[in-house]
Amino acid sequence: MGQRAQAALQRVIVEVPHLSTRSAETLMGRSAAGVLEPPEVFRRSWDLASRGLFTLSKAESRELSTLTSAVYARVPGAQRTRLGAYVARVRERETTTVEQDAEMCGVMKAAVDKLSPLHRERLQQLFDKAIAAGLTRAS
Repeated sequence: MGQRAQAALQRVIVEVPHLSTRSAETLMGRSAAGVLEPPEVFRRSWDLASRGLFTLSKAESRELSTLTSAVYARVPGAQRTRLGAYVARVRERETTTVEQDAEMCGVMKAAVDKLSPLHRERLQQLFDKAIAAGLTRAS
């Protein structure tokens, strides 16, 4: 991986903490240049995860719902409403702006950073699984 791509990956790892390093690398690797900014990776992660949610077991789906609720609980009210609407738009494959992607990436980062390391790791594992399945479905 080139120096520019490695620096971009490090930014994604810091700015999109609901993703594991593996998922961040996978999403970055789907770019022709191998370099994406954190807000684009953030948006793609939600899109692909939503495509792969059906592969999670019922227990995993409940766990992801609980963890997502814990994240949302750490987001202030008005931002929580905007984050929910944003995620719904991404799941419906609707267009979002670069500014919206950046804003919601920051909102999500602030909330995920407040999770315990154990909960953050589990959130990453569940996103890993959903994203991997979403990639298969999107191909």
